[in-house]
Amino acid sequence: MRRRFGYEELGFGILIGLTVGSLIGILYAPQEGSKSRNQLNKYLKDVQSSVAETWPDFQYKVDQVLLKAQAILGLQKKIIRRRLDELKNELKNIELNQVS
Repeated sequence: MRRRFGYEELGFGILIGLTVGSLIGILYAPQEGSKSRNQLNKYLKDVQSSVAETWPDFQYKVDQVLLKAQAILGLQKKIIRRRLDELKNELKNIELNQVS
């Protein structure tokens, strides 16, 4: 089964690309190292606060996906058990018919 990517994955990929691109741009900028380090430090603090703000929402979404997956798996398990019971009953009926 092929996995389909949605908007959340696209957004996360763009965020990672922007972060990496910004870091490379800062490191290769034509200015003094101290200025670059200060900018990088400020940028990393901004990223850290941004992640801290968005982490609870991300965690909530992951929890929701896990709950949905558990529900789907639980439903599949019930369907499989029901079908196994049906097959057992059919087998018993076949055995009873052969004995009679």
